[in-house]
Amino acid sequence: AILQTFLLSLIWLFALIAVSIPIMLLLTLLTLISPAVASGAAFLILIFSFWLIVPLYFTPHGIFIRRQNAFSSIYTSLRMARFTLPTSGMFVFSVFLLSTGLNYLWSVPSSNSWMLGIGIAGHAFITTALLAASFVYYRDMNAWLQLVFENLQQKNSAPARQV
Repeated sequence: AILQTFLLSLIWLFALIAVSIPIMLLLTLLTLISPAVASGAAFLILIFSFWLIVPLYFTPHGIFIRRQNAFSSIYTSLRMARFTLPTSGMFVFSVFLLSTGLNYLWSVPSSNSWMLGIGIAGHAFITTALLAASFVYYRDMNAWLQLVFENLQQKNSAPARQV
């Protein structure tokens, strides 16, 4: 799993470099033309990136739960999100909101306060709970998809009745 995770990290690194360089050049050119247009384009890129992040969010889960290699885990994650995009999108968005919002809460105490220790423990607890929830969501969605595909296969393989 460690080797596959390292390979997955390299895949994401090369994909990020391949995508971000042209996007940054385009945003730079748009900023020279009009900063307002560049802001609108950056917002559209942000929405598009969220649309791409949701299907790929569950890629590491396949490596650790199903013992898949990096490429089949990417395929499994894309396939799962294809059929569960609304719920998967809401789940990933909720995880992002909870993590980001509570991160602000945990960083409120000053660095010399004893409350900082409670903030660190709270951050660790919430982050671990969100990670565990993502593994449970991945497991349950794949079990549900397996059941749906089996029912569909049985329905399609059943002989048609004559009326």
